[in-house]
Amino acid sequence: MTNKNRQTAGPASVFGSNVVIARGLVYMAGAVGEDEGGGLAEGSIVVRTHAAMKMIERRLATIGLDLTDVVHITIYLSNYHRDFEEFNKAYAEALPRNASPPARICIGVADLYKGTDVELSAIAVTREGDKL
Repeated sequence: MTNKNRQTAGPASVFGSNVVIARGLVYMAGAVGEDEGGGLAEGSIVVRTHAAMKMIERRLATIGLDLTDVVHITIYLSNYHRDFEEFNKAYAEALPRNASPPARICIGVADLYKGTDVELSAIAVTREGDKL
């Protein structure tokens, strides 16, 4: 059996390949709220949530998809009780208005990459007829 998974071009993230396509599903490595220089975006969890969603959006764009193609997001919060409400508002603002929100799960964790307070991992689907 051969591995028919495809990875997109470009450097891999510290979490592995940025995007892997397997049998019509698109798996993305964890996205944290980083600035252009690769450091954590300064400000609140709202700022970092928007930056993490933009990272997912950029990754999807490399294969001709967008946030409307996301079907599931896993959310990791390092301070669930303190940050969930503000995160949830920022997350809702970042979602496209023309699509149903993806299924999701939100998990409280002890620690995240670079000490951030939010990390997102997404699964999308390829579009019918597209040859990715």
